[in-house]
Amino acid sequence: MSQKIFIFDLYNTLLEITSPTMPFMKLYGLYQQYAPISSREFRQMVMTQSYESIIQPLQEEIMLDLSLMQDDLDTELASVKLFPETVEVLSKLSIRHPLYLVSNLASPYKKPVFDLGLDQFFQQMIFSCDVGYIKPQKEIFNLVPQNPESEVTMVGDSWNADIKGAQSMGWNYWWIQRKQHSNHTKRMMNSLLELLA
Repeated sequence: MSQKIFIFDLYNTLLEITSPTMPFMKLYGLYQQYAPISSREFRQMVMTQSYESIIQPLQEEIMLDLSLMQDDLDTELASVKLFPETVEVLSKLSIRHPLYLVSNLASPYKKPVFDLGLDQFFQQMIFSCDVGYIKPQKEIFNLVPQNPESEVTMVGDSWNADIKGAQSMGWNYWWIQRKQHSNHTKRMMNSLLELLA
């Protein structure tokens, strides 16, 4: 019998930022004073390297004061909340199925995962900032242990990162769009509770 595996995205799937302050938009503006790069290159760097390594040259080489940006980052991280059904769904699914987390994120955004106790539900948590790959690259999805008989389902909110990534791997998927009506023919749902149905 095939084993059913669930892979979850993190932000806007399990967690939400309730008071966005956009600290990395500000950091991008500051970074331009050090090394002008495109917003795409900056995003790739932020998602695949540690925060400390990114801000170090700004502080040491051009002596930028990052305290206001750090305040914004702290405010944003403190505003991270679980969606109401997250714990119930992960608790129930984790009894019967292996769960994995695969997330594109800057390293400071890992902290709420542990603060809110989400780590207890996952066999493994794979963060782009730790592994150097970002969804939808196959390299990051290939880090999820599976065998040929595994039935893998990706659950995420980003069409490009999560759903296209799942399609490229030949996986099932659920596209979570909380402000839309569920549409099962399009594999779209507005609450994680539908995974328990």
